[in-house]
Parts: sequence; structure tokens; C-alpha cells
Amino acid sequence: MEKEVFSLTNAQKSIWNTELFFNGSNINNICGTINLFEPLDFNILKKALDLIVEENDNFHARFFIKEGSVYQTFEKEVNYDIEVVDINTKDDLKNLEEQMMSKVFDVLNSSLFEIKIFKYKNQTGGVIVNIHHLISDSWTLGLIAKSIVSNYYALSHGLVRSQKPNSYIDYINSEKKYISSSKFEKDKEFWQEYLKSRPDSISIPNFNDNNAKQDFSYRAKRKLFDIDSKLVKKLNAYCKEQNVSLYNFLMAIYSIYIGRVNNSSDFIIGTPILNRTSSVQKNTMGMFINTVPVRMKLEDNMTFSDFINNIAVGFTSIYRHQKYSYQYILEDLRKEDSSVPNLYNILLSYQITKIKTDDDMKYVSDWNFNGSIADDMDIHFFDLNDTR
Repeated sequence: MEKEVFSLTNAQKSIWNTELFFNGSNINNICGTINLFEPLDFNILKKALDLIVEENDNFHARFFIKEGSVYQTFEKEVNYDIEVVDINTKDDLKNLEEQMMSKVFDVLNSSLFEIKIFKYKNQTGGVIVNIHHLISDSWTLGLIAKSIVSNYYALSHGLVRSQKPNSYIDYINSEKKYISSSKFEKDKEFWQEYLKSRPDSISIPNFNDNNAKQDFSYRAKRKLFDIDSKLVKKLNAYCKEQNVSLYNFLMAIYSIYIGRVNNSSDFIIGTPILNRTSSVQKNTMGMFINTVPVRMKLEDNMTFSDFINNIAVGFTSIYRHQKYSYQYILEDLRKEDSSVPNLYNILLSYQITKIKTDDDMKYVSDWNFNGSIADDMDIHFFDLNDTR
């Protein structure tokens, strides 16, 4: 029986274009680690992982080129191996993570994920998952971590698993309907109006050496900062008082900074949006995220309270039209002006990656930076408050 062939979703097309531009790099790797702080049965842990791969069809995706275009199909069986690696120290774990993150996947006709179990001498350990952005986004990595914990707990305690996986193929089919709908046309009209007489893209000025040549490499370094829990509580209290989200607050602060260092009052910042518009999609593994261009306008006489509320109102409209992909936005603009570049060079994301489950296992999840970005500067806020 011939396999059914599918086009890429709009979210996947964006990743595919990045893959082509940075060919031979690890820029689209998403890697995460979950530590389980209790003695483990590693055979059961492997079975828990096998169930995730078996039941979620994003792991079954294969990509191929036909007549100059890229397509995907879904294999019934997936050939893969989960290696159990004995380690002694946190440095050993870090080395293993870096080794996995540096892997360059062959995006055509091969599996786009790698899973390793790590094991300490005291029989505790965990899992590292490295997966390509074509079949996963950050939300999916959180779903994987949650499934690892819940599957292991159920299998090790003889419980019936209640979680029923959802299909990414269903999303592919729903997107086909969307593209031919009146909603698609309304979303298109919104973005055309939103970006009318748009400003030029801006970046972070080079404060160190104005005469230095710009480095267009995708390689990057990341600095990590922990925000004190007392400060987070104060920020949440302020946001509650203003009836805005913490994300709105962070976007306001970042925008004011960007505006001042560039002496600009009208500019665009990129930001990833979940793009999961139903509870089913929020529990489906795969690539959904859409990055949208957010226009910021700073006015001299505006109070911070007014500014942050304007951002909140603006995002309400953006969320309403979030399904219209960034890829389409660029295509529409380039039909009018073929010289239109990327609409943003700086990005801010706010990711809630809590994986709270109903069991009593002790664990902590963490992201691993792959050392690559496509923008001049990315700022990520991770809500990782899931440690137990």
C-alpha cells in the first residue's frame, strides 16, 4: 500500500527555510534533559520512552524532495536505538548533552530525533532528548518530559495510562481547511494593515567596536540569569494589578530598552506564539509555533502603565490572527517589494515549561542551548518552576 504524502505545515516550512539557509548546522536542534531523583528501573524507563515514540506520529515523520518541493510521510515503524550511558558526575552529563546537541541531522529520509538514558552509580538518572525543529517545538519538548514522568510512574506502579496521544496528521489536515477558509483571508487582511508603512528592522548596536566587521555566523553564546523568586512575586502582583500578563510586562521593558539604544520610537520585535488554538492541539506533539512580528510604538507622553496596556490590547488582536504564518506575511510583502528583508533581527520569547504531573516523583527538567541562533539577539524567559 502506497504511503500517504503530505505537504509541510506553514510552521514546518519556516523551519525548512532556516534549514536550507544554515545547511549542515545544528541550528534547528531542540534539546532537553530530565533528571529523575529516585532509584530507577531502567528497563521500565526505556519502555516508557518506547511508548512515546510509538504513539506520537511526529516521531514517525520522514521528509523527502520530489520535483523540487519538500514533502513528508509517516512511517508505521521507526528504527531507532536508546542507549543507556553510565556517568559519574555532572560534568559527564554536560559532556553528553553537548555531544548530542552538536549532532547534525540528515533531514531527508531519516529519523530526526535522538534519545539517551543516563545512569548514575546510585541508580538515579534521567533522559536527554535531542529532536529536530521540523518535528518538534519547545512546547512539544515539555509534553515529552511530562509523558516520560507519567508513563514511567504508571508502568512502575501497574497503573492504566489514561493519556491518549493526538495526531499531528489531524493538524496538517485542519490547516488545509484553514488555508481555503474565509478566516485565512481575514487574517491576511489584518497583517497587511498591521504592517502598512512598516518601519525598518533594527538590531542591538555594537558597543564594543564600531569599526568591527559584523559576524554573520549562526554560532552564539548564551548568558543565563536567575530572577529571584521575591522579585517574580512582585512582578506578578504588579501585572495582576494592571490586568496584564508577565509576558506583556517583559515585552514592554525590552521594547523600551531597544527603543532607547537605537534612538527609535517605531520598530518590530519577533516573538514566538504557541499557535495551538484548542486543548487537543495543546496536547499534540509536533511543530506548531509561529513567530510573529510585533510592532512597537513608543510615545514620549505615554506612561508605562498605558504602554503595557497598549501591548496587552495589541496582543489580543495578534492572538486572534496568529494562524496566519510568518512565511505568508513575508511572501505577501515581497509580492509588492521583492527587496523586503526579514522583518525583525531581535526576538523575545516567554516559555512556560512546567511539566507538573499528578504523581509524586521527584524530578527537574532543563533546556540545553545548541549554540546557534538565526537572529542578531534572542532573549528567552523560561518559567521552569516545576522542580519537586
